Amino acid sequence: MNAYSWVQLIFYMVVLIALAKPLGSFMAKVYQGERTFLDPVVRPLENLIYRLSGVKPSLKWTGRSTPLP
Repeated sequence: MNAYSWVQLIFYMVVLIALAKPLGSFMAKVYQGERTFLDPVVRPLENLIYRLSGVKPSLKWTGRSTPLP
């Protein structure tokens, strides 16, 4: 490996480590159903997709309630 490859690898690792905590916190909020900073933008789009596809988000879906075998 040459010097440029090492610099690139170190840069990648620093960015990866720097993003681990914020991204993990964001994902935890999403999985727990809490409000995130993207909700004002994404929620209307999500509701539009639900309305167009006929999905009722208030219903709880399980593996047995899906139309797939």
